Parts: sequence; C-alpha cells; structure tokens
Amino acid sequence: MAGVNLTSATVVNVNLFWTDMKGAILKDAVLTSCRMNRVSLIGADLSGANFSHSNMIEADLRNADMTNARFQSSNMNGADLSRAIMPGANFHLAMIRDLLSSAANRGTGSAAALRTSTFGKTGTTQDSRDAIFVGYAGGLVTAVWIGNDDNSPLPGGAAGGGVPARIWRNFMSGAINEPVEDAPEDTQDADLVNAIANITVETGIGNLELGVDEDGMTVNLGPNQLRLPSDPPAPVPPANAPPPPIARTQPAGEEDGP
Repeated sequence: MAGVNLTSATVVNVNLFWTDMKGAILKDAVLTSCRMNRVSLIGADLSGANFSHSNMIEADLRNADMTNARFQSSNMNGADLSRAIMPGANFHLAMIRDLLSSAANRGTGSAAALRTSTFGKTGTTQDSRDAIFVGYAGGLVTAVWIGNDDNSPLPGGAAGGGVPARIWRNFMSGAINEPVEDAPEDTQDADLVNAIANITVETGIGNLELGVDEDGMTVNLGPNQLRLPSDPPAPVPPANAPPPPIARTQPAGEEDGP
C-alpha cells in the first residue's frame, strides 16, 4: 500500500498491522475506529486528517506531514515522530492521559500506582536537589515535593519515583478512601528519611541541630555533639523458660490468713 492515495476518504473500522504505507496520501481523510499498529507511514501526507478513536501504536511516522492533523481519543503510544512536520497538529487529551498512565503504572512512578486509574509524572532536578511526583486519581490532583531549603542535594541520589511517589500514594489512598499496604522496609530510602528528620533550629545560644536515625538521636550545639542512643529492645525469654518468681506481699513468718 505504499503511496496509496486516500485524499478526503472516510475510513471506518479498518485494521492494519505491519503494513507498508510509505508515502501514502491521507490528506483531509477521516479515519474512525481504525487500528494501524506498527504501520510504516514514513513520509506520508497526513495534513488535515482526522483520526478518531483510532490506534497508531508504534507506527513509524518519520518525516510525515501532520500539519493541522487531529487525533481525538487516539492512542499513539510508542509512535516514532522523528522529524515529523506537525504545525497546528492537535493531539487529543487521550494521548496525554496514556503517557501519564504509563509513567505512573509501569514507568518511573510505578510506586505511586493505586487500584483505581492513576496518572502522574516524576521529576528530579540536577544532583537530586528536588524530587517531585505530581499526579491525579479519583478526581483529585496532588503534588509532592522533597528538597532542602538551601537547595543542597538530597542524599542517596533521591528521585521523584522513590519517596515522593510513595508519599503521594499513601496520601491519595486515604484521600480517596482506598487503603494500601505499607511499603516493605527494604524498599524504603533510609538515607532520605534520615535527611528529612534532620532539622536546624536557631536559639539564643546558637544553632541547635537534631538528627534522627534508626539508632537514636544526635544533638549538635555549636562544636558540641550529644548522642542519645535509642533504647534496646527488651529481650525475649525462651519458650521453655520458667515463669518469674512472685514477690511476697507480707513479711516472712506471718500467716497467710486470719
């Protein structure tokens, strides 16, 4: 079908897979409920074409002329648009929603995925100075940002798909009444949690810095440091250990009763 001329044609419910349509002319054509997955449209003329409820997944649109083309509720996930000519092209919201859904459910933001439809995007600035997740689900839009007020880098190469995505998920699960399980301990960013717990307070005798980690608390006051270890867990007696002795409530030698 290379070079086929479908100028101003109306095409409905056509399925094409792995089809060569290089140089095809679809100028001002109307395509409704069509599937053109992995179709080669290199150099094709799609100017003014209207694609409605159609799929062009992984289509090859390199060097295609898509001037003033309209894509309404159409899926172009994975399409190659390298060097495509697209002035005035109108990509419908469905395409953007598909990209956001992929990022939040299968991509870098998968830690934010809920049972309900989840859409979002991660963000990480240079040297991990900011870690961001912005998304929406259940009619609610929420953004989570983690960073330092002095713009210093976050430890451990923090990224938007880590702690921000999990904070977003935990908050949204309560906001839209969808309970989720806590993340396993081995997936939690201990360094980042420790950085968030570190605070500095200006006092009359200098800056007081508090740092909290799994082993306790560190207090820095000027050049002086005080370490407050956390209490060790109480030992667990063995299963076959005898019960502890019961302390007497009366002096020895007294009768137990009248």
